[in-house]
Amino acid sequence: MPTDEEAGHVLRAREAREARMSDEEAGHMLRAREAYNARNPPDFTFKPSMPEVHEGWTITGPGVLPLGGRIKMTSDFGEREPPMEGASSWHGALDFGAKLGSPVYSMRSGKVLFAGPSGGHGNRVVVRFHDGITVAYSHLQSIGVKPGQWVVMGQAVGAVGSTGVSTGAHLHLEAAAPGKNIMRAKERGNPKDILSEFAHLGGRGWYDFGGAPPARASEEEVDELSYKFRNMWRRWISEGRPESMSQEFNETYYALESVGVDPVDVADTVRDYGQPQTPTVDADEKTLVESMFQ
Repeated sequence: MPTDEEAGHVLRAREAREARMSDEEAGHMLRAREAYNARNPPDFTFKPSMPEVHEGWTITGPGVLPLGGRIKMTSDFGEREPPMEGASSWHGALDFGAKLGSPVYSMRSGKVLFAGPSGGHGNRVVVRFHDGITVAYSHLQSIGVKPGQWVVMGQAVGAVGSTGVSTGAHLHLEAAAPGKNIMRAKERGNPKDILSEFAHLGGRGWYDFGGAPPARASEEEVDELSYKFRNMWRRWISEGRPESMSQEFNETYYALESVGVDPVDVADTVRDYGQPQTPTVDADEKTLVESMFQ
């Protein structure tokens, strides 16, 4: 019967071996990607005569599209032919082929939860919108935001790239409904079902995403955040500004401020009103951020 010390040694050795295997597998996939790209250089040049061009589709919903110009959806959500050896046949995202370095826009206003390298996803930015929907933008060439930063709809959060495990320059877009953890594959959903901006999007092919969107919050977002802060402020004042409410108060304050509205102008009175302290991370957000590094 092995001792606890011996069992622990065996377990650590197994974990180290599995870690090395994971690195070897990742390296193999990256080398396979480079070989594939050398044999099949990606071509995202728009060809008006191509039969798969989708004409007449319209964007719906309160936000903007993550890219501008003529864009090709290279992979839909769901089962697909693996793009390279070792890749999964299940694709839990939408892939949009675009020119290397093209700006990637936040589809709605919200808060950056993560911005940095993320394994096979390459450079990744995760934004939780004010309505609770979370979107991840992956394989970015560069990142233009920081964790904890508030962004407005249409603001560039990065640039299209091919970092991580990728077969060419494209945007890999994942989405999770309110209350779901986007870092868990089983909790992600089809962006076409979660984001109404994609409601009329068809399958693979070319789309005209239009020009670059303006970087500003929508009227609906401003109205909703103003309503939330006004109610939060009244409750905070009426209950004597309790410490237990400071976290929620700070979040609503900075969210409203991020869309260009002075919270003081929204409050009923500023007589007993002071600047909030540096906001803390709420429990759900903390759990989500921690899960990104597990």
